[in-house]
Amino acid sequence: MDRCYPAASGLKLTPVSSLSAALTVSPSSSQFFIKDSVSLSCEEDGSSAGWTVWRNTSRGTRTQCGADWGNLTNSVCRMSVVFESDSGEYWCESGGGAAGPSTPLTVSEQRINITAEAGKNVTLPCGAGKEKNITAVRWFRPDLDPDGVILYRDGYFESDGQNPSFRNRVDLQDRQMKDGDVSLILKDVKIHDTGPYQCRVYQGGRGQRKTIFKTSIHLVVSPGTQEGGGKEGGDEEGGDEERGDKEGGDKERGSKEGGPAGREHLVLVAPVLGIVAVSAAVWIHKTPMKKNSAPPDEKGAVAYLV
Repeated sequence: MDRCYPAASGLKLTPVSSLSAALTVSPSSSQFFIKDSVSLSCEEDGSSAGWTVWRNTSRGTRTQCGADWGNLTNSVCRMSVVFESDSGEYWCESGGGAAGPSTPLTVSEQRINITAEAGKNVTLPCGAGKEKNITAVRWFRPDLDPDGVILYRDGYFESDGQNPSFRNRVDLQDRQMKDGDVSLILKDVKIHDTGPYQCRVYQGGRGQRKTIFKTSIHLVVSPGTQEGGGKEGGDEEGGDEERGDKEGGDKERGSKEGGPAGREHLVLVAPVLGIVAVSAAVWIHKTPMKKNSAPPDEKGAVAYLV
């Protein structure tokens, strides 16, 4: 009987027998974080007899649990602590060489805890390394409904599934995603922004997307502190204005003190103003009025409206 084992390059499996065992992962997830614990087991029609867990990772190709990695206890393979180098393809294999379907497991950086002050902007980091051809990035809050924070897909930002509380408050730190940087900028953070955030990075077109990176962040927003300097500054400015009023008062008093001199000037100027007024009246009486003449401003207004 011909046997076909998982290839290290393509990480694809082809069952060589009608008998195959499914790999059970506990906790039930394909995404884990550094220092998490993971248990793996094989079951075929309710029995795990004769099946063991194998894997392909950067540490090695076709390595068996219990021999090269993990601890095998009662047919359960346990990894008490996982690291990024444990990311890879895992499958069940029988003593006769039959291989079950593979399951990809990804181990990423440890959960990140970030604190921010209400009213400020905060950056939530997420980086897929120097990955090329990133076609989609999704940030979401798994505890909200809808859970969307920001969605970038095929060169566009989309509002599908975005929670209204994040509208006009989020952006990517680098829209060009240079070196795989897809960090999120959350503007004017609120107390209710506290919670878990998930970042997902994808490659491939519609219907063929695959996740190439995941990360988890927990954000804690604390109340902002209020500054009282502005109010005090206002008082000081008000004081300046008050001093200005006093100075103005001094000037006003100076005008009053100069009252007699002011009256002398009025006595001299009054006759001159009277002569000018009489001359203007005579000129107006002698000048003929033009008929049907529109004021220049009015003509300009008509031209502007046309």
